[in-house]
Amino acid sequence: SISGTFPPGSTFKIITATAGLETGAINKNTIIEDTGVLVIGPYKFPNWKWLTGGGVEGNLDIVGAIAKSNDIFFYKTGEWIGIDNLINWAKRFGLGAKMGVDLPGEAQGLIKKDRDWYLGDTYHFAIGQGDLLVTPLQMNAWTNVIANGGKLCKPYLFGKSDCKDLGIKKENIDLIKKGMIAACSPGGTGYVLFGFVPQIYCKTGTAEFGNENKTHAWFTAFAQDISVTVLVEGAGEGSDIAAPIAKKIFEKWLNK
Repeated sequence: SISGTFPPGSTFKIITATAGLETGAINKNTIIEDTGVLVIGPYKFPNWKWLTGGGVEGNLDIVGAIAKSNDIFFYKTGEWIGIDNLINWAKRFGLGAKMGVDLPGEAQGLIKKDRDWYLGDTYHFAIGQGDLLVTPLQMNAWTNVIANGGKLCKPYLFGKSDCKDLGIKKENIDLIKKGMIAACSPGGTGYVLFGFVPQIYCKTGTAEFGNENKTHAWFTAFAQDISVTVLVEGAGEGSDIAAPIAKKIFEKWLNK
């Protein structure tokens, strides 16, 4: 959880959404049509649903895009934000640096832009793929930024946590929270937790890695006084594999 680094996949859309709203690239009224695939010259950038079954999800706002983890929405959002602004926001959320937990062996992850860069690279980055690696601890920390109203806090076992207010507008945090509620409600990607009481705020992730069509299964979520981030390496989709594990943790913690 502190030494392994992995592509975050769609869980990174929490940061892309924040960056889009805070820079004004998008707002609560922005609508993007899911056409299934974007084409740039010889390259195709599909939505996951279109890739796996040929489906599209129509017109989406930010809440619906988070709920359905729609790649087309976040490709375009990343394009409008611009890679430099997106990287800056990723760093504000603590990526590319050690969190400072009081345990040995913490990795800092990776944010890299040290080569010729193309729009397709920005598309990949905006959905948590490409030149981006994170630790599960970093993912849990950025989940907590949304949970606690905008503060990035240093994790610890002993002592005190230092928290830094990232200055995110409350209305933007509220929009992202609505999207995360919708992700764990009927129509969202976190189907294992539909109807769970108390309400779970969640984001699923399915992160491609290597050249063998394998994916890491991610799930990150919070409810009441607990946040949970689950990674199952090379196991498939976050909604199918990681979310049920998180559900067991929530049930145990909340005495369900």
